This record gives sequence, C-alpha cells and structure tokens, in this order.
Amino acid sequence: MLKVMVASENTKQRSLYCKYLAKDKELEIISTKDGLTTLNKYFEIRPNILILDTFFNDVNYTDIIDKITKLDDESSKCNTILAVNKNTKNINLKNAEKIYSILPEPIHFSDLSETLSSMKAKLKYVQITSEEIDTYLAMLYFNIGSNGANYMKSAIFYCYYNLAAIKNLDNIYEYIAEEYNVDAKTVKAGMRSSLVPFNTYRTINPQNKLLNIFNINKDNITPKQFLKIFVSYLRYKKNKK
Repeated sequence: MLKVMVASENTKQRSLYCKYLAKDKELEIISTKDGLTTLNKYFEIRPNILILDTFFNDVNYTDIIDKITKLDDESSKCNTILAVNKNTKNINLKNAEKIYSILPEPIHFSDLSETLSSMKAKLKYVQITSEEIDTYLAMLYFNIGSNGANYMKSAIFYCYYNLAAIKNLDNIYEYIAEEYNVDAKTVKAGMRSSLVPFNTYRTINPQNKLLNIFNINKDNITPKQFLKIFVSYLRYKKNKK
C-alpha cells in the first residue's frame, strides 16, 4: 500500500482530496494542516507521495521541500505534487528534482487521478537510472551516445514502468519522437540501427552472459523482442527480494 500525504491549510480542499483519494484501496491517506506538522510527519512516515500546497502560515513550502530533500535517499525521489495556491506569485525551487508535477489549486480530480496513476506505475518498481541502462547497453555492444542508442534508452525507460506499452511499438515511436523533436520514422530507423552491433556479437560471443538471455533463435532480434526481453530482465534484477 502506498502512503500519500496531503498537506494543506485549506481545510475544505484537504478534505476533498482525502475523500477522493480514499476511494483508491491501494492508498493510505495521511493529512496535515500546517508546515511544521508536515515536516515532522514526513520525517516519521516517509510517504511515497506528497501533495503539497504552496501556502502555509508557519513554514514556507520551499523550506519544507529543502528540508525533506536533505533526508537520506529523498533527494533522488521525485514524489511531490505541488498544488499552487492562487496567492503564489513566483515558484523558485532549489530542489526542483523533488517535484513530479505542478498543478493549480484547486486540483481537478481528473488531473490528480492521471498524475497519481503515472506516479504509482513508477513507484511500483525500483527506479532504474540512466547510468545503469548505459552500463547494460555498453555490455550489449550498443554505441552509447548515438541517436539510435538514445532512442532505445528512452524506450527502455518508458517500458520499464509501462510494460504493456511494448504491445504497440508505434505508440512508443511516437512518444520518443515527441521527446527528441523528430518524426516517428527516424526513431524507428534509429532503434533498428542501434541493434546492428548487438545482433552481430549476440551469436559469436557466448561468454557474455547478458547476451545469452536473447538466444531465443538465430535470427536478428527486433526492437520489440529486445524491449520485451531486456525490460523483463531489468524488472527481475531490480525488484527481486
């Protein structure tokens, strides 16, 4: 069960958010009504997700974020939904990496639901880093830094948290094309070309144990096959107890 903390001085909004979130049986809801209590409670329970208003009378919301970020392991967690109060004029954050999404107050339930669904998908699995993927791809003879390898890397990130997405590779191409400001055909060609050295060494270097997980046949591995096998492998390696 994921712990969600709702921190807001606005009693009405806080109550509405908690009531809406309580419908999701996968969530445990905790609420706080001032900045100091928010900090103390966060230190105590370490919520998976924080919904934080930008106005408190006792503690500035930026100070809350800064103090939380100093906790061990918290700086790497992008787990905060910032609910921007109408009286907030400028957002100036030192630790912006903690912010997953910025939404205007009051938050529409549809936006809250969509954001939480995305966050839950990521929180379900141990996070994978860019450096880890680079290391794995280098072991698989990818040309790290090439356009094709970068496209494949983005696809791996996306599918790691959304495994069902592999069923429709065209949607993945479109998603990555938007990220890199290119067309989907360019992404498709780049991902295919990134597999050329991998497919070349896959059959001639049996000592590479990582390559062995792809020995399903002697034919070249397609982008879809690669993503399905590799992402499943990553999920197993990262999330096994």
